[in-house]
Amino acid sequence: MTLRCGMAAAGLALASLSGCAGEENARPALLSLHATVAASAMPLNNILEPALTFTPFVTAFGHTEFIVTGEHRGELLDQFSLDIYEPPPKAALTTLTRGEPAVAIGAITIVSPEHPSRLEFSREDSGAMRVCDDQGQCGTARANPCGALNASPSCLGTIVPGRNWGNHGIAGRYLVMYLDDTAAAGSIYSQFFAGGRELEQGYNLIRYKNIALSAIDQTRYSDCQKRATETALSRFNADHGTSYTDHSSISNEGREGNLQLLADWDGMMIESTVTEGCVVPGSQQLVDDHGETDPLSLVFVPLGT
Repeated sequence: MTLRCGMAAAGLALASLSGCAGEENARPALLSLHATVAASAMPLNNILEPALTFTPFVTAFGHTEFIVTGEHRGELLDQFSLDIYEPPPKAALTTLTRGEPAVAIGAITIVSPEHPSRLEFSREDSGAMRVCDDQGQCGTARANPCGALNASPSCLGTIVPGRNWGNHGIAGRYLVMYLDDTAAAGSIYSQFFAGGRELEQGYNLIRYKNIALSAIDQTRYSDCQKRATETALSRFNADHGTSYTDHSSISNEGREGNLQLLADWDGMMIESTVTEGCVVPGSQQLVDDHGETDPLSLVFVPLGT
């Protein structure tokens, strides 16, 4: 369910948007965000709505995208707030690093109203990508599903002709994590994602920050990542009884067709990055305020950018 309450005037403070009498959700929100759209690589309009997107793994043979919607107030192209009341579906959660909680890693996104909660992507023999929603309706993905410019003014879709499916980019520099249990301060996830701070059970918002490094530090961290990769590969082979000499053979866009294998590799790399000391201090930060004091400034980029 999405709640939309128009702003009375441009620049109206978000605090005043709580006055949609009788329409507030009685449940406490699991995640609340306050934001503005600073820029977008894709065309946007106020019909579109903010949401969360979770895609466990993108592979050569296909993937699943989960969309979690909630209630939003304000206007997308001005200031808006988003309240999420539901966790991501269990199928979106993945076990990565041993000893850490199951996790769904996603992003803030923009979708059309009534967007399906789940899209299944599968590669056909022809090479085309078939897309099906959670009701079993399917179509073929195309680069320009809306046709010629201005030919379909009501088309909001980004993937399949005739259906308003597909996200309109993700907010760069921000990551949304949902944990099925707490990641204690000092744990692997805590050190990798939050500078050593505790990550609560439920939703957590992480901000990426570019840290300027000296030439010496750049070399140091590059060497560290090489050691971490070697350590992870050695431990991965020992755990799985394999003999990979090149880690790209494990992922290779899902060549193995085993998503848990991909998850195990990613989890092993996270752990090795921490244990080898390769996390750049301050590069990933837990966001406490969620834009309540100063709205988050979001720049939306294509998925994968």
